[in-house]
Amino acid sequence: QSLEFRQADRFNSIRGQFDLIISNPPYIMNKRNKTDVHHQVNKFEPHKALYINDEIYFSWFEDFFTQIKDRLILGGTFIMEGHEMHLEKLKILAMKIITEDVVIINDLTKRKRFLRLKRK
Repeated sequence: QSLEFRQADRFNSIRGQFDLIISNPPYIMNKRNKTDVHHQVNKFEPHKALYINDEIYFSWFEDFFTQIKDRLILGGTFIMEGHEMHLEKLKILAMKIITEDVVIINDLTKRKRFLRLKRK
């Protein structure tokens, strides 16, 4: 068994299949949700790591989930952080593309925060 950490724009430069994929993609809509973000986050976090243009938000995740499907082995697990207002729609999208085994996990403050799926 081995563990590798890789950084890339989605899977554009990564090949192979994996047992576990953990991602913290940009998940905040640039216009719709930007005012909800704490000012310290905007001050210290790279904009590119946080925001996606509203117009391409769901198509961006559709492409991302398609890449996850190609890279995740059968029986593999994918976990990502997401925006609490959009996780339900992202769950439906992931179910359509990858698997029906998708759950939303709350964070320590009981807010919807993570999406976990297992490819079957």
